Amino acid sequence: MSHETLRNWVRKQEQQASGAGSAVQAGAGLSMADKDAEIAQLRAEVAELRQEKEILRKAAAYFAKEMGR
Repeated sequence: MSHETLRNWVRKQEQQASGAGSAVQAGAGLSMADKDAEIAQLRAEVAELRQEKEILRKAAAYFAKEMGR
């Protein structure tokens, strides 16, 4: 591996790390109402995803049982 390849990888990683930090700071300017609304929306989404996961788990168990017959 050449030094230039390694240097490019390090630069790319540093750019990604600095970009992630600025994304977190961008949300810091939200009002409490906006944050509360986002939290409520995310909690609803998590609840929906959990329900979907449970349905898929039951369906997988059902089809595994059917294939075993």
